[in-house]
Amino acid sequence: MGTSKVGDEIGAVGHAVTRLIDRWGSLAGIVLVADAKHTQHRLVDQVSGAGGWWVLPVKENQPGIHTRVTALPWSDLTAAAVERGTGHGRRETRTIRVIQAPDHVDLGLAGAIQVIRIGRHILRKKNLTAEPAWTRETAYFLTNLPAHLADPAFLARIVRSHWRIENQLHCVRDTAYDEDRHTARTSNGPVNLACLRNTAISRHRLTGASNIRKRLRACARHAHRALHALTTRQVQDQL
Repeated sequence: MGTSKVGDEIGAVGHAVTRLIDRWGSLAGIVLVADAKHTQHRLVDQVSGAGGWWVLPVKENQPGIHTRVTALPWSDLTAAAVERGTGHGRRETRTIRVIQAPDHVDLGLAGAIQVIRIGRHILRKKNLTAEPAWTRETAYFLTNLPAHLADPAFLARIVRSHWRIENQLHCVRDTAYDEDRHTARTSNGPVNLACLRNTAISRHRLTGASNIRKRLRACARHAHRALHALTTRQVQDQL
């Protein structure tokens, strides 16, 4: 998302939520998932007030909330769900633990009912520049979804779907197109460029590209491949 007339990303998301409420009348049945920068009281109140649900990450940009969440008795819990997967040169195991927000602890975000901790144990395979290596990552989330509507496996799927968007779109825009260093910052320029990048990524994926950087290099060498991505509707795996 680029900076627009609405302001920064936080303001833009709030504006988008307002437009959805105006169009639909409420957010009943909708689950909002966003980056940690959007773990804000105003957005939470806006979504909850419209009858919607939210699942939001907790990172150190909210130090008070982060400290309270990490201090919960996680060591007393066993993993409620375990997921395993491979791809992109790595093998990953994810463990999900969920705890009900304790009544005696003010987590700092109104309406939070469940707290989620997802541990990621990742083996990155050997490549030309590095030996195999294990890494551990821990992510925390808060949600107003009650346990009878969202069990640990369901919450894990929601988080996973958000990570998939991050990996397949936003990360690609940053790494393949170097978006964060682009100098367009005013008026509609950032939004228009983001739309063009999204369109290019989508067209390449529709024509079978799994590695966008590799496909961009191929298109730079052979311009007809870019034209093919724009005009064909048949899914192919040429590269």
